[in-house]
Amino acid sequence: MDREIFRSLTKNRVLLLDGATGSNLLKAGMPAGVCTETWVLEHPRAIQGLQRAYVEAGSQILFAPTFSANAIALKERQVDMPVEEINRRLVALSREAADGRALVAGDMTMTGKQLFPAGTLTFDRLVDCYEEQAAALRDAGVELFVVETMVSLQEMRAAVLAVRRCCDLPILASFTVDENGYTFLGTEITAAAVTLEGMGVDAVGVNCSMGPEQMLPVVEKLREATGLPVLAKANAGSPRQEEGRVVYPMDARQYVIHAEQMADAGVSLLGGCCGTTPEFIKEMREMLERKGLYRPIGRIKRGPEKQEQTVSEPDGCGGASGEDRCRLSPSRYLATDRKLFCLDTMTSLSRAGCVSENPGLAECLACGEYEDIADELGDLKDGQLLLVDLDGLGSEANERLESFAAQISASGMPVCFCASSLQHLEEALRYYCGIAAVRLPDPADREARRILSRYGAVECGIRT
Repeated sequence: MDREIFRSLTKNRVLLLDGATGSNLLKAGMPAGVCTETWVLEHPRAIQGLQRAYVEAGSQILFAPTFSANAIALKERQVDMPVEEINRRLVALSREAADGRALVAGDMTMTGKQLFPAGTLTFDRLVDCYEEQAAALRDAGVELFVVETMVSLQEMRAAVLAVRRCCDLPILASFTVDENGYTFLGTEITAAAVTLEGMGVDAVGVNCSMGPEQMLPVVEKLREATGLPVLAKANAGSPRQEEGRVVYPMDARQYVIHAEQMADAGVSLLGGCCGTTPEFIKEMREMLERKGLYRPIGRIKRGPEKQEQTVSEPDGCGGASGEDRCRLSPSRYLATDRKLFCLDTMTSLSRAGCVSENPGLAECLACGEYEDIADELGDLKDGQLLLVDLDGLGSEANERLESFAAQISASGMPVCFCASSLQHLEEALRYYCGIAAVRLPDPADREARRILSRYGAVECGIRT
């Protein structure tokens, strides 16, 4: 699906997503702890019956049951089916259930392995893993992608970069957070949203981990932080154990009271997560219809196999106007995964990140003591930006960059990278978790501009 069409679909209305998959499959007989993806293939009627019920209830986007169908997670569960085959077969089930009445999103999530330096998984290996799944989903005929239930901005960045290697379909990016808007790995939701907006995702949001009443203030924060459409998929309240079973306390009528508040707060994509059922979607559709926010998206016209899909917009639903459109250019913010910094408030540069001028930093790099880098950088003064000169990394720059950029990210400081090599600049931006400023070796270089756009980086005008 064309991204402009997706933006028009989110204008002045709410797109209705589906509800829970896992909790409903458990009720349908799926044993706890099995690989959901392979169980679904063995019991296709369970997922298709559920998804057809969601379409009948009003869902306009179905999430294909491809959640953990990536090579790393499948290997962990000892599934030897090729990634391409399992994703193709799962998407085919959802496309058949949708029957041209709903869009089908390729669903992706965490691998379950920790990224370097906390774990052994490198960023490049993670991007390659996600790219394999994204390519399989693209070839299977999904109209868009959703990367959901994420707890790490760096993992989300890897998934976004992987999808963008494959295609230009819309990407919905969703985290699971606490009531304060933080994931359990410390990613702050508004900093993540602004970072991802700079990277060109098409919607941001939150799913799982809480009920709709706790999710409301989080989506309100998101609406203030970003011009992107906001997604919300809450649980049916906080779960509790009853007679060995997980029970969600909210019924559909209770849930929709809070869902209406999220619609009033400006949520553009609304659905349900754990504990929700087609009845929840039906109640939300009726609520949105009363408010004039639910409209058909038109019949989805799919060609054979890997051909293009189109959505026929109903009359009166044109493209988004200037004020309503999602911002496509990077903001004037810098970000780590935990904090936003306004670039316009930066007035000077700290050269503590220049190896040639910081013997302690040079010693850390020479000894491979990356955990000490943040200490060597010291503290920034108000209005200072950390200048990181990559040329000082020397001939071993390629081997050092991932570890170096990871520790620079962990410092939590606003950063400006500079280098005489465009390749080294791109690698640093690739590994840096957030929005960095950059001093370009040649500001007129078109490839340099493309690199800034790809990673959401911004050019720094501060001189020393």
